[in-house]
Amino acid sequence: MSSCVAARDALFPFRVADASPASIISTSSALAASTAPAAVALYAVVALSCYVVIGGGAAKEEARASTAGLQLPYAAPVIDNKSTAYSRDLAAFLTARGAKMYGAFWCSHCEDQKELFGSGAAVPYVECFPDGWQRGAPLAEACANVGITGFPTWVMPDGAKLEGDKPLKELAEAAGFRAPPAEAADAAAQLDDLLGF
Repeated sequence: MSSCVAARDALFPFRVADASPASIISTSSALAASTAPAAVALYAVVALSCYVVIGGGAAKEEARASTAGLQLPYAAPVIDNKSTAYSRDLAAFLTARGAKMYGAFWCSHCEDQKELFGSGAAVPYVECFPDGWQRGAPLAEACANVGITGFPTWVMPDGAKLEGDKPLKELAEAAGFRAPPAEAADAAAQLDDLLGF
């Protein structure tokens, strides 16, 4: 069994041999309503890639033609983790200093970065595909103006770029954030948990 087939079977209950690119795309669209955008994008890429790899020459041409109009509508990710006093303070500090996280709604690493902060933290985020994604769509002007080439990319107050999802401690150090003493942070986090923030 090829690694492509093994990856497909492990991730998705979908049989590429029984499908066409059009059915893969329609399945991707149906999943978009109930699944995180990063998972839908991964589904579409794996399924279409496997279709092209497994299929013959005619199948490859059909796949290229069918994916020319592939679109992913914008869908903001749902962040499940709760923020802490530390993550909220760091997000506020980064915002006040002018740091920004540039990302894409379909990017799993961007979602991971937001999960590190938690749902209550106002991360200074700039979406590079606010109108959704399709082949050939340019980056949003704000992203293109600062030369974004990968996601997520943090642009710090001094202009330094940090690419990839980063631990909060690394972002804090890069921005010069000084955390409150551990006891105060723990007490604030406990109060936030008690109050449901």
